[in-house]
Amino acid sequence: MKTIYIVNNSTYRPAVAFEDKERAEAVCAMCGGSVEEVQVLDAAPSMVDFLKDMDKALEERKACGACDGEEGESDGV
Repeated sequence: MKTIYIVNNSTYRPAVAFEDKERAEAVCAMCGGSVEEVQVLDAAPSMVDFLKDMDKALEERKACGACDGEEGESDGV
């Protein structure tokens, strides 16, 4: 789960969502309105998680000898 902060009922329309609570509160202070905290599912992996998974896949590929100068088609990894 991930938390986002929505500024609504302000002079700025439509409502605006932020990942950072301080930014939402700053916009709320400038434009009025209220900050609503909402829980959402974060289905996308972070870039750090993605790169860790890629590094792990490359290490596994090296360990099995898939990159030992073999010519031909890739196995898609």
